[in-house]
Amino acid sequence: EIPAVEEVPTVEPEIPVAEEVPTVEPEIPAVEEVPTVEPEIPAAEEIPQAETEKNVSAMTKQAEALKAALKRAVGKKTTDAPVEQSMPNVSAKKQAAEKAVDERRRMMLLGKKAARTITADNGIVIVEAGADITEEVLQKAKLANKFIDLSMNIQ
Repeated sequence: EIPAVEEVPTVEPEIPVAEEVPTVEPEIPAVEEVPTVEPEIPAAEEIPQAETEKNVSAMTKQAEALKAALKRAVGKKTTDAPVEQSMPNVSAKKQAAEKAVDERRRMMLLGKKAARTITADNGIVIVEAGADITEEVLQKAKLANKFIDLSMNIQ
């Protein structure tokens, strides 16, 4: 036989009623309209012709100077004399090691293709994207201090 279970009274917990909290609408100050100011850009005919010609002339001279330097650099044969003059404090062994490293880098890049167009700081294109890297391209990159950019963007 199963013993009878005594009935246990259930007790409801007393939950205090929350007081009503009045809602307060925040006061938002009106925003003043700020007038828009259009920048004054002079029309093309208002720009002094002499100033425009001066800028074009300066850029043309820079481009011609770079072209001439590139032609001279490509046309020259490399010799050891300028290297020795430019680095008098460097030992002959160090010079030979640097020359070997430069030659390895050059050989690694020759024949590859450029992954993107590389331009000099003045806007002259050194090599177009997809073009072969030649000795001339390497000379241009070296003169324009873009050899590292060229090295990092090959296919």
